[in-house]
Amino acid sequence: MSVTKVIKKAANKVLGKKGRIKPRKKPLKDKILSATGTNFKDTKTLTGKPSKGLRLDKDGDAYSHMGRDVIRVAGNRSQFKGAGKIAYAGTAAFITSAAYDKFNNKEKTGFATAFRKAHKANKKTFTFGGKPYHTQLKTIPRTKPTPPRK
Repeated sequence: MSVTKVIKKAANKVLGKKGRIKPRKKPLKDKILSATGTNFKDTKTLTGKPSKGLRLDKDGDAYSHMGRDVIRVAGNRSQFKGAGKIAYAGTAAFITSAAYDKFNNKEKTGFATAFRKAHKANKKTFTFGGKPYHTQLKTIPRTKPTPPRK
C-alpha cells in the first residue's frame, strides 16, 4: 500500500467521508464525569434501561432524584462539591495568611536591633543615636493565687 493511500485512509477515518471532523462518540466532559461516578447519563434502572429518575425544572436545575443509581450519582456529586469547597477554603486561608505576613511583618527598627544585640551580649547599657539606654526588661511581679472562698 502506498504512503498516499495510507494517509488518505487515516484522513477518512478522522474526517469522515464528507471531509469534516467526526464528532466524538462521548464528549470529554461525559468521559470525566463517568470516570468519577458523577454522570447522570450513566444511571440505569434495576432492569438495566437508562434511568429517567432525574427531574429538571425549566431552568435545567434538578428538583427530584428517583432511583438508587440517580441518588448514588447525586451523592457523589455532593461529595465532590464539598471537597472542592474545602480545597478552596484551605487555599484562600493560605493565601490570606501569606499576604497578611507579607504586609504586616514590619522590619525591626534600628533601635530594636541594637537593643537585641546588647541584651544578648549581657550588656547593662548601650548607646543608640548618641544617647545611652539600659537593657533591663520590664518585669511584672507574680502574685500568689488566692484559694477559693467557702
